[in-house]
Amino acid sequence: MNQSPKLNFNQYRDIGQIFNSTFTFIKQNFGILFKLITTISIPPILLAAGLIIYGIYTFIENIDADNLSFFYSFIYFSIATLIVILGGMLFIACIFEFIAIYKESDDYTKITTAQVWSQIRKNFWNWVGKIILWTLISATLSSIISMIVFMVFGAAMVISIFSQSMILYFIFIIGAYAFSFITSAYVQSIGIPIFFITAHDKKEIIPAIGKAFQLMHAKGNFWKGIFVTLLGNLVQYILTYSFMVPGTILFAVVAFNFKESGASFDEITESSSMLIVIAIFVTLYYIALLYSTVIYFVSQSFKTGDLNERAFGSNLLERINQIGTKRNLDDDFQKETY
Repeated sequence: MNQSPKLNFNQYRDIGQIFNSTFTFIKQNFGILFKLITTISIPPILLAAGLIIYGIYTFIENIDADNLSFFYSFIYFSIATLIVILGGMLFIACIFEFIAIYKESDDYTKITTAQVWSQIRKNFWNWVGKIILWTLISATLSSIISMIVFMVFGAAMVISIFSQSMILYFIFIIGAYAFSFITSAYVQSIGIPIFFITAHDKKEIIPAIGKAFQLMHAKGNFWKGIFVTLLGNLVQYILTYSFMVPGTILFAVVAFNFKESGASFDEITESSSMLIVIAIFVTLYYIALLYSTVIYFVSQSFKTGDLNERAFGSNLLERINQIGTKRNLDDDFQKETY
């Protein structure tokens, strides 16, 4: 069976083509991506879940007998949080290291988890630094946005009180929510491409940050970047909660049985079995989130390549050199069939 042609990230694509290429890329590399997430990103999540469940059980079982039970549980939860952060870092690194290896490979079907893991180990501290810096930038931008939204809410309250107009109040509130969604998408549209640019284009972190801002603010790029991010978020959350249907049913059945047994709300929330079910539910949610986030990260990567082409036309020379070649004709045919 012939493999499908390797996809070029730096290429003009409309929004539909970006997601078409995203799903094509995931279909091409489904096996290796599944192995990467399962072997590199899932184990830290499971380890953290085990610590959380043990911490909950320890706290519930010893709450009356041991005054230090809360302290021990806090230690378990703190360690679990650090492990989850580590798992998140490994997840980000494995996706974008794989994209970089995919770009350089002559035969993407022969990429192995060992290759990706080797690159992650080699660049681990570099990834830690990039993720921490990205977190600080995102937190700063988000804080500024939150302040602006809070000021808009405050202004809406004051104006509505003095004008005695609820319509005006709701207009301000709707505007504040819309502004919040758009600015959140903006932060993501700047943040995620930084990882793609550093891995795919082999740029250092500071130039990559500058380029991410430059791409988003190039003529005609801003709203396209926002729409792709919002649509990617929507697809991600729909898939995440679709994966969570069995876990949600289990949670609902357990809660219903507690209610039918006549247990009070306090008895339900203090029950070790109920808390463990909640911990398992949350764990399943994060596992589902990891798998669905692949779609979001890959779509952001194709979006970044598209914005790069529109801003700089970086593979223009490559396209000129390929005029009349089989690959060029195949690409043209593919564009016409979108």
